[in-house]
Amino acid sequence: MYGWIKKYREYNLDGIRNKRKNGGRKPVISTHKNKEMIKDIVLNESPRTFGYLKNTWSIRLLATYLSSLLEMNVSPMQTWRIIQDLGIVYKNSQNLN
Repeated sequence: MYGWIKKYREYNLDGIRNKRKNGGRKPVISTHKNKEMIKDIVLNESPRTFGYLKNTWSIRLLATYLSSLLEMNVSPMQTWRIIQDLGIVYKNSQNLN
């Protein structure tokens, strides 16, 4: 902590700003490889293939499946953003087309 204070006193805010362009860890879920996998799952596979009782994917169900598949926490909001990035549109408010 004292290093931060020293840098602040010498260089003001520039001394304590993160030098990396994108601070924090890199998102794993939104890599190109994962996006292609998600697109393939949504467009070519039924949830029944993976043991779910639904015929169509919902954002929440897809997020749950991706969490178990990738062994990481995948939120419905992250899933929704990826689906939007892929250009996949909804059939209705709950199901993916």
